Amino acid sequence: MNYFRIYILTFFLSWPALCKPTLTVVTELSPPNQTLINNQVAGKSTELVRAIFAKANLNANIELYPWARAYNMALKKPNTFIYSMAKTPEREHHFYWIGEVATYEMGFVKLSERRDINITSNKQAKQYKIAVQRHDLAAQRLTERGYTVVYTSDINKSYQL
Repeated sequence: MNYFRIYILTFFLSWPALCKPTLTVVTELSPPNQTLINNQVAGKSTELVRAIFAKANLNANIELYPWARAYNMALKKPNTFIYSMAKTPEREHHFYWIGEVATYEMGFVKLSERRDINITSNKQAKQYKIAVQRHDLAAQRLTERGYTVVYTSDINKSYQL
């Protein structure tokens, strides 16, 4: 009889946890908006996403992955959210869009010690191989425009190249 009472008590105490699933939220490393500090995903966009889930009274487990993996998970795994992702006509019908978390401008970066690189036109930029994250919007747009791209798993790897 005591076991039955413990079982019933455990069931009722755990009921709220059973009703409110922890949702998976995926993103990529993209400082300062998505960073990793002490093995915790942090950054400006991450703070906004955490606040949205808290306001909705939902549990969210935010995980950091290379962009291509995060995108694939959000595309195929139920109850998976993704941020920060550019809203494009190709992607629009695959997801439910909640809102904007950041604004980005595409541009080229180079090593500060490379004073020999001074790009003022697309023609000049096309002389170089451009490092981009696999399946990223920049990779798609640059490839469409005839640039030679080198695919990397994340922004740090692109910066290293």
